[in-house]
Amino acid sequence: MLDDINVIKQRDPNGALEIASLQYKQASFKVELQNRANDNRPINNVVIAGMGGSALAALLVKSWLKTDMDLPIEVIRTYDLPKYIASDTLVIASSYSGNTEETLSCLDQAESKGAQVAIIASGGKLISHADQHQTTHALLPTNMQPRMAVIYNLCALVAILVNFKIVSGDKIDEIASKTDWLQSESLKWASDVETNNNYAKQLALQAVGKTAVFYGGTLTAPVAYKWKISWNENAKNVAFWNEYPEFNHNEFIGWTSHPVEKPFAIFDIVSSFEH
Repeated sequence: MLDDINVIKQRDPNGALEIASLQYKQASFKVELQNRANDNRPINNVVIAGMGGSALAALLVKSWLKTDMDLPIEVIRTYDLPKYIASDTLVIASSYSGNTEETLSCLDQAESKGAQVAIIASGGKLISHADQHQTTHALLPTNMQPRMAVIYNLCALVAILVNFKIVSGDKIDEIASKTDWLQSESLKWASDVETNNNYAKQLALQAVGKTAVFYGGTLTAPVAYKWKISWNENAKNVAFWNEYPEFNHNEFIGWTSHPVEKPFAIFDIVSSFEH
């Protein structure tokens, strides 16, 4: 079935597989920040407020740039900001639609506390607010699912961090430099590549009729979380995830209990860059 293009088109009427195969193009996205100027107040911490797919880029940045950033960075996925938010905090409100109520709530609190603010969205109330108040913002391409715009969001987030002198500009170039590699790797997983040469289809066959569980280490945990989200939203299936080494201190004990045959498909994301 996985090699029958007609069946795939029937099961994927909105072309999610094609969109996924073209994600490499997002790495070359040229972010044109609006209202770039800021008052150069000192920034001692960064908070990124976003939900679902709009928080994914923040998790990736937190993992990727943790050894490059001298400032603490926190990702908020709820209605309320921490009490410590003040004028020396940069709050980045990220919502693909621009209308996510949790993110709008955080934006209101950030401004009431006198924090420095930046916005990432494709439109909606956030962009209207940014235009009205001359707030630094990045406008994302429209008409996509938020989970399908993660690399766009990543580029925008890094551009804002560069603009506020939190990371160096070469990080933008580093993302763009991966475009060709992402394209060549994506071609191997395309829907028209037969199962015996297609790792994605092989993984799909192993997961049929099972609940997926994704594991990643310190660097790859955001990737495990991304897979979990895609399993939920694209495949419309329940899935779970966790992170090493915390997994070693509790969850792995659960795998020792009966029954021996468990109805799960385990995806263990391994990287040579991990401990």
